[in-house]
Order: sequence, then C-alpha cells, then structure tokens
Amino acid sequence: MAVSFIEKLRDVILDLTLSKCNDTTELISENMDHTISVFKRWRMGFHLALCKYCREYKAQLGTLRQIALGLDKEVPDMSSLKPDSKERLRQIIEKNK
Repeated sequence: MAVSFIEKLRDVILDLTLSKCNDTTELISENMDHTISVFKRWRMGFHLALCKYCREYKAQLGTLRQIALGLDKEVPDMSSLKPDSKERLRQIIEKNK
C-alpha cells in the first residue's frame, strides 16, 4: 500500500515538532490524572489533530477510565472501541454485576 502525500507530510510535521506517539500517549494519560502545562496541552492537541491513532487511543482510554470509575453505573458509550474490544468489555461487565 502506497503512502499518500498527505501521510508523508503529516509525518514530517510530527517529526519537526518532536511530537511522537509514545510521548503523546503519556501526555494523554497524564492529562487524565491532573492538569498539565499549556505547552504540553498544545503539543498533545497538535499531535492529536494530525494522528488518528492517538485520537483513537485517547477515546479508548477515556472509555476504559469511565468503566473503571463507575462499574456499578450505566455503561458509557463505547462507540470508539473496536467490536471485539466492546464484546470483551461487555462480558467482563456482565460477569462482575
């Protein structure tokens, strides 16, 4: 599968800003635990604007956090999770009720 010009440009921009997925996933997690600096929020937001994989990770992590914080509450929206992940989580939730 050929890499499109847009994907190459996105990768170059991310390299120039020193914004890597590993760094961004750490910032996403850190931001869920406490307030991060404006610069870190900017870096995270810029990366998320360009990287669909990190946006998906952020959505999935948010869903997992909601589930963990409220297992006795209504199941949160899991539309961002892949079908097999949804099914496994539903089975776990039903088993623990």
